[in-house]
Amino acid sequence: MSTLGIIAEYNPFHNGHLFHLERSKITCGCEHAVAVMSGDFVQRGEPAILDKFVRAEIAVECGVDLVLELPVWYSTASAEFFADGAIELLANSGIVDCLCFGSESGELAPPVQIANLLADEPQIYKAALKENLSGGLSFARARQAALAEVGVPDASLIESPNNILAVEYLKALKRRGSDITPATVKREGAGYHDENLQSAISSATAVRSALARGELDAIRRAVPPATYDKLSELSGRLPDIDRLSGALQYIIKFRGADYLKTISGVTEGLENRIVRAANEAYSFTEILKLLKTKRYPTSTLRRALLNILLDITDEAFAAFRKDGADYIRVLAFHKEKSFLVRRLKENSKLPVIVNRRDEKKIAQKEKSAENVYRLL
Repeated sequence: MSTLGIIAEYNPFHNGHLFHLERSKITCGCEHAVAVMSGDFVQRGEPAILDKFVRAEIAVECGVDLVLELPVWYSTASAEFFADGAIELLANSGIVDCLCFGSESGELAPPVQIANLLADEPQIYKAALKENLSGGLSFARARQAALAEVGVPDASLIESPNNILAVEYLKALKRRGSDITPATVKREGAGYHDENLQSAISSATAVRSALARGELDAIRRAVPPATYDKLSELSGRLPDIDRLSGALQYIIKFRGADYLKTISGVTEGLENRIVRAANEAYSFTEILKLLKTKRYPTSTLRRALLNILLDITDEAFAAFRKDGADYIRVLAFHKEKSFLVRRLKENSKLPVIVNRRDEKKIAQKEKSAENVYRLL
């Protein structure tokens, strides 16, 4: 009995996700699918468009058999930590045989080559990376340039979002010595950042953009019925990070720059720029616009501001990464596949939380994140 592992945000679950799920089962020859899914906040540094329990329920209705929660520490982190945290969870579950991820390339060999180099970090690469960072390049551009300089022929591969995550998944598997077999499915349809609903397979970005414009009917052909039904229930009441602008202003002004520089993602004097921006603008979105530079991509800045709201400090994040998750939390599962939950309990290296009545076992950081999400 083989089981597929998927790492996703499903924000929201669309036809591209359905294509990936079905093709992955065929590619890996797996009968069952387990997804590790972000909670209420996602890697872009934003609140998810639907809460995690609803998104997990949709995933199960669309063919995923078991949905596990990616801790908020990882779900709001950079691609490297997002990937490593998800791989950690799949490895600890003890029930996943194959990991299949989407990629723009659709080939496994090129990202494997890059992942192996990044996992080993030879001195020549580290020197090139350091020099490029010193020259003012963002980390992503500095890394790509360093790979090209050390002779990696497909360095441009990591310009694309899904390819970047593919490399990070492979790197995490290698560093952890995992026996989970990797595979990839070529991304079909619209590009990751495409904001236009062009076809039946459109990006999650396009779906969210259409919803923000109030164009609910326009997304009908781009998402499965289960997703459309849940989005219809929102009636335009989308989670809006700007509703937390007052809380963000309070933290910045009350706790000041000395506190801000302890926050994960706030580096190189960014704390002072955040304080200045908060004095010039009020909302989360307006502050974000003032902070954006070539050195700091929007997603990096969004994560930093979100970490301020969630009180995710470098010290606390490092401690969590050192110790790892204390449990595996099940968000949803298909009733006819409940045996997967039994297998998970039998094989997991960590305690498994299935019922909401086990609320007292949930980490305080997860409870806090859920409470903050409810404010939206």
